[in-house]
Amino acid sequence: MIFLVLLCTQWCSKAQIYTNDDVAHHRIKIDNTITLFTPLQEIKRKLGSPLRITKTYDEILDENLLTFHYDGLILYFFNNKLENYVITGNKHPLYIDNFCVKTGMSIKKLAKKFPKSFKNRDTDGMGIEVTKMDYTIIIYNDKNGIINKIGLFIPS
Repeated sequence: MIFLVLLCTQWCSKAQIYTNDDVAHHRIKIDNTITLFTPLQEIKRKLGSPLRITKTYDEILDENLLTFHYDGLILYFFNNKLENYVITGNKHPLYIDNFCVKTGMSIKKLAKKFPKSFKNRDTDGMGIEVTKMDYTIIIYNDKNGIINKIGLFIPS
């Protein structure tokens, strides 16, 4: 019985090592104003017209999906609402629970705000879970620890 308790305690402590920080989806904002599921028209009002718009047909969803390309920012829409994004330039910071993250900054600056995710990072970056959703914010960095891309991972 004692062996079983010790084994369970050891497994639970190891499981906690691999958990990341998490944040509610409404606390994640591009340019501190745009959240997931923001309507397309509202984004156009806030950011202006994109540099380029691409349309892709998704056979599984039987829908046309729109992609807006801005300078350093790509936005993906489903049913005319923001579904995903990739940030590659520092003109569009991502605010995660009121903490500003942008390309060009050191990943080490995230250590205090997101200690679990920072501890579990690998050489290419780190992840922050989106609460009650199967999404993860992935913050990529180069070999010097400088953030070079921020994206949302949504498993298919």
